[in-house]
Amino acid sequence: MKNKNLIIKTGSFWILTFLLTAHCSLFTIHCLYAAGEGTATATFLRLEQGARALGMGGAFTAIADNSDGIYYNPAGIAQIRKDKELAFTYSSMYQDISCSFLSFATPTSPESGSGTFGMGVTYLTVDGIEKTDSSGNKLGDMSIYNMAATLAYATKSDGLSIGIAGKYIQQDYDVQSGGGYAGDAGFIIELTENTLFLGASALNIGPKAKIGDVKNKLPMNLRAGIAYKPTASLTLATDLEQPNDADNKIHAGIEFAYNPMLSVRAGYKTIKNLSNAGLTAGVGIKSEVGKGSGKRNFVRRASTGSSGPRDTITVCFDYAYVSYGDFDATHRITVGLKF
Repeated sequence: MKNKNLIIKTGSFWILTFLLTAHCSLFTIHCLYAAGEGTATATFLRLEQGARALGMGGAFTAIADNSDGIYYNPAGIAQIRKDKELAFTYSSMYQDISCSFLSFATPTSPESGSGTFGMGVTYLTVDGIEKTDSSGNKLGDMSIYNMAATLAYATKSDGLSIGIAGKYIQQDYDVQSGGGYAGDAGFIIELTENTLFLGASALNIGPKAKIGDVKNKLPMNLRAGIAYKPTASLTLATDLEQPNDADNKIHAGIEFAYNPMLSVRAGYKTIKNLSNAGLTAGVGIKSEVGKGSGKRNFVRRASTGSSGPRDTITVCFDYAYVSYGDFDATHRITVGLKF
């Protein structure tokens, strides 16, 4: 009870400080970017990543507690305090469009819990695009490549997690190419111990990106979310997303852990101009793989809280289904390791 009261009191202080600061800062950022002319470039950065999060409708800003969380809120990786995490997400989208996302997170010092470093790489390809000259003559096929590499750091203290990230963006459109830089920042506040969480993030903040001789603003996103865990096995979450050149989006999701190795998920996100779209569903499966004969040592480590080398690797498989109404649904698969 004493620890819970400490988190509530400390959280209350940080709520007042951060909400006032964040409100002023994010409002200023929004005004600056919303005032820009034209549509954003590098819109592949808006493709949500991680099958677990997508199974919950993308409502992950106040959770973000795995390596994929770096996409939604860099503060989330601060919750990874003992084990390293590695995950790979793949999505085959429409026609010849595919997107991959690789993420990794590692605590700087498991003994002290002083902070967590993370990285993420997004890679999108579009193949089989017909290329023609000014007269309409076919010149063969072309491909598009988009890539973003992210480095992040987050730390947690007294129920407050804060994180920052920097990213390099590269776009290749056959005859034109270019790049840019951007940054992310976010926080998560634990309002009540292991139960209620509030999070917010500002993503893709940076100067205009140049492709050839043309400059366009980046697809900046402001996200705010709340997560509620009434029991250890049930999580409810909702997010509000505000892009700088599109309509606001609402995300909502639920996750139920049937047991430590099996979870089911469902969610919804608003998708404008598409009827019967936005429903999501997913499942997560975990399995522990032993290294040598160390199973007994792992059980002892888990029960005592020891931060020594673990003797098993946890293999995670997550799948998400995302409905797009009259268009074909997309399927996301994430394979991850905790070691």
